[in-house]
Amino acid sequence: KEVKANGDVPAYRFTPPKDVFASVDENPAQMCFCPGGPPCAKSGTFNVSLCQYDSPVLISFPHFYL
Repeated sequence: KEVKANGDVPAYRFTPPKDVFASVDENPAQMCFCPGGPPCAKSGTFNVSLCQYDSPVLISFPHFYL
Protein backbone atom coordinates (compact mmCIF):
# COMPACT_ATOMS: atom_id res chain seq x y z
CA LYS A 1 0.00 0.00 0.00
CA GLU A 2 1.38 3.41 -0.91
CA VAL A 3 1.57 5.85 2.01
CA LYS A 4 3.21 9.16 2.87
CA ALA A 5 5.84 9.06 5.64
CA ASN A 6 7.25 12.03 7.54
CA GLY A 7 5.09 14.48 5.71
CA ASP A 8 5.32 14.03 1.96
CA VAL A 9 7.90 11.24 1.56
CA PRO A 10 6.33 8.46 -0.55
CA ALA A 11 6.70 5.01 1.00
CA TYR A 12 5.17 1.54 0.91
CA ARG A 13 3.53 -0.19 3.86
CA PHE A 14 3.72 -3.97 3.83
CA THR A 15 1.39 -6.06 5.93
CA PRO A 16 2.10 -9.80 5.84
CA PRO A 17 -0.86 -12.15 5.45
CA LYS A 18 -2.39 -13.56 8.64
CA ASP A 19 -1.24 -17.10 7.78
CA VAL A 20 2.42 -16.17 7.16
CA PHE A 21 3.48 -18.15 10.26
CA ALA A 22 0.78 -20.84 9.97
CA SER A 23 1.77 -24.43 10.65
CA VAL A 24 1.85 -27.03 7.89
CA ASP A 25 -1.32 -28.53 9.39
CA GLU A 26 -3.16 -25.22 8.90
CA ASN A 27 -1.60 -24.30 5.55
CA PRO A 28 -0.06 -27.20 3.56
CA ALA A 29 1.63 -24.69 1.22
CA GLN A 30 4.04 -23.96 4.08
CA MET A 31 5.67 -27.40 3.68
CA CYS A 32 8.53 -25.85 1.70
CA PHE A 33 9.47 -23.96 4.89
CA CYS A 34 9.89 -27.24 6.76
CA PRO A 35 13.04 -28.58 5.05
CA GLY A 36 13.89 -31.11 7.75
CA GLY A 37 10.43 -32.63 7.64
CA PRO A 38 8.24 -33.19 10.67
CA PRO A 39 8.23 -32.01 13.34
CA CYS A 40 7.90 -28.54 11.81
CA ALA A 41 7.69 -25.20 13.59
CA LYS A 42 4.45 -24.68 15.50
CA SER A 43 1.82 -22.24 14.32
CA GLY A 44 2.83 -18.63 15.01
CA THR A 45 6.57 -19.27 14.56
CA PHE A 46 8.98 -19.58 11.65
CA ASN A 47 12.12 -21.73 11.62
CA VAL A 48 15.13 -19.65 10.51
CA SER A 49 17.75 -22.23 11.49
CA LEU A 50 19.01 -22.63 7.92
CA CYS A 51 19.63 -18.87 7.75
CA GLN A 52 21.44 -18.87 11.11
CA TYR A 53 24.14 -21.52 10.54
CA ASP A 54 21.86 -24.30 11.85
CA SER A 55 21.39 -22.60 15.22
CA PRO A 56 17.97 -23.50 16.65
CA VAL A 57 16.22 -20.16 16.04
CA LEU A 58 12.48 -19.52 15.66
CA ILE A 59 10.94 -16.11 15.01
CA SER A 60 7.42 -14.78 15.55
CA PHE A 61 5.54 -11.52 15.37
CA PRO A 62 6.31 -9.17 18.26
CA HIS A 63 4.13 -9.53 21.34
CA PHE A 64 3.39 -6.39 23.30
CA TYR A 65 1.75 -6.52 26.71
CA LEU A 66 0.78 -3.18 28.21
